[in-house]
Amino acid sequence: MNGAENCPAVPAGPFTPGDGDGLFAILGDRETMRDSFPMTRGEGDDFLENSLLRREPPVGYALEERGSRGLAGYILFCPLKELGAYGLGWFLRRDLWGRGYAYDISQALLDYAFAALGLRRVEGETIILSGRAGCWSSWAWSGWGKTGQQICRGHPAALYQYTITAEQWREQVDGRLDG
Repeated sequence: MNGAENCPAVPAGPFTPGDGDGLFAILGDRETMRDSFPMTRGEGDDFLENSLLRREPPVGYALEERGSRGLAGYILFCPLKELGAYGLGWFLRRDLWGRGYAYDISQALLDYAFAALGLRRVEGETIILSGRAGCWSSWAWSGWGKTGQQICRGHPAALYQYTITAEQWREQVDGRLDG
C-alpha cells in the first residue's frame, strides 16, 4: 500500500523492470526536467534498478493514467532520515500537465501519510533553474511553508523545500469540510 493506488485518475503502483523506457521518456526529457536535471539513459536505468526496484521501501511509485497505456509519471513518496517524516514529489509526462493530477495525487498521499501512517510531517522540494517555482508555488498558499534554498549540484539553481505538518494538514482538511 502506498496511499495513491486508489487515486481516481492516476493510480500509483510499484515500478517493474519493463518501465525503463517510460521512465527515461520522462526523466530524460529536457522540457519535463527543465527545472531539474535531465538523466541520461544510463542514469535512468540505474535509478530504476537501485532506487525503485531494489530499495525497500522504494523511493517512488509508477503512475498510470486510467484508460491509457504506458507510464504516466513518477511519484516520490518515501521515508526521510528523520523518523516520522516523508518526502513527496513527482514528474509527469508533458501531455498530462495541467490536468490536476499532481494535486490529486498529493492530496491522496498527504491523507495517507497523516491518517494511515501517522507521520508528523511531509516535505516537498523543487529545483528552480528558470526563476519560476512551477506547480510548487501553489503549495505555498495551501499550508506548505518555504524552509530553505541552496545551490544544487554545483549549478546556479535554488532548491526550495516545503513542509507541511500533520497539524497543518488537519486544519486544511477541516477547513475544506467546513467550507
